[in-house]
Amino acid sequence: MARLESWSKEHFKETMTLEGGFKGPYARTFAARIAENEKKVKGTIEERLKIELKDVTDRQVLRIGIADARGAEADPFKISKEDLLGEEPDIGTYETDAWRELQGMIGLEDVKASMRSFINGTLLDFHREIDGYKPLRPGLCKLFLGPPGTGKTTVGKLFGKVLCGLGMLSSEDFVFKNATDFIGSFIGHSEKQTKDIIRGAKGKVLMIDEAYMLDPHRNKSAGGPDPFRQAVIDTIVGEVQNSPGEDLCVIMCGYKEPMERMLEKANPGLARRFPLADAFMFQEYSLEQLAQVLDLKLQAEGLKMTDDAKSVALDTLKLAKQQANFGNGGEVMNLLGRAMARYRTRFGEMTPEERTGIVCFQPVDIDPKQQHNPDIEKAIEEWFKELNEVTDSKTRFQSLARRAAAIRKTGRDPASSMPFHFMIKETQGADPVKIAKKIAWLYL
Repeated sequence: MARLESWSKEHFKETMTLEGGFKGPYARTFAARIAENEKKVKGTIEERLKIELKDVTDRQVLRIGIADARGAEADPFKISKEDLLGEEPDIGTYETDAWRELQGMIGLEDVKASMRSFINGTLLDFHREIDGYKPLRPGLCKLFLGPPGTGKTTVGKLFGKVLCGLGMLSSEDFVFKNATDFIGSFIGHSEKQTKDIIRGAKGKVLMIDEAYMLDPHRNKSAGGPDPFRQAVIDTIVGEVQNSPGEDLCVIMCGYKEPMERMLEKANPGLARRFPLADAFMFQEYSLEQLAQVLDLKLQAEGLKMTDDAKSVALDTLKLAKQQANFGNGGEVMNLLGRAMARYRTRFGEMTPEERTGIVCFQPVDIDPKQQHNPDIEKAIEEWFKELNEVTDSKTRFQSLARRAAAIRKTGRDPASSMPFHFMIKETQGADPVKIAKKIAWLYL
């Protein structure tokens, strides 16, 4: 603190004042930060002080410039608390492009709540420092748990920008790696690759996608832990401490259950460095959220879609949502990619008069087989003509179609009130396999 006061007298013709005084809580906090950084920054204390004071004067000049632009008064010979320590990370006033982008993302309520909690933790530490208490300083390494296509990569990039803005990372750079990028093919190879990746990510965010693939016990038939995967885990534990001031954020992504199994068995130190209690939980998108994603993607690409096509698209997404490994936002991108490929084919078949630069998807672009047939009863009639059968089955299927249509008009999901188990008797002239295929077609 004495050096801070001496610097003030040496560099300014008039007496520079400091909010709280040169022996007050803000000056004490500033001095404590420099002392804490002693192990991280090379050089003498005078050299470290010079670096820190440059940041102080830069913040002061910025504050005075903003005040001048607003026509407000700002004392050029006063160092404020914000000049000395940086802006208070108050979530109520925290406004950055990264934060706004995160808040604008569809869904992710649990993730947004976790991010708010993290920033509030930095606010708590800010006040603990000023009041003379040791800051708690949460670790930067995180688990991102949830299904694919729910925005984990985007949130990881935004998290890095938030950390850099809070002064907890020295760079906004983002490094993306798959789990397989760490696994070597001979003894010592996994260790070298893992060290090279981690050390190359210093000061940045390192995201490891499908991190559960690193689980040494993943292949139960191998008779023991995979030595190459175990080497990766052990090296991560050795290289990553998740301690304050480490200047590294490692994010491990994956499905919740296999990630939990890996943390339980792989290495006790891994769970300490990536605590489940602090995980960011990503939930699967609802159908309404998928519709919002679809609208945003169309708007972003300057594309259009008829109401009928959008209805077919949502039906397609609803069916895909029932399948294992549903891709969420990625599924929307895949759907639009397939639609664009079909539209290009259809565009080539248009007459010169029909061609225009406006891309407007029709139902046939989404579902070329038109499986979502509004006149399903008529389709059932045609099916049974193809089968050369006139049976009670036709009447029953037409009844099911009417029932589904009636339920849909009420705004409910027909799947919740429809039978999904049938017994097909083999009778003369009836082929159970063909009928079963028609049932699948009908329900699709």
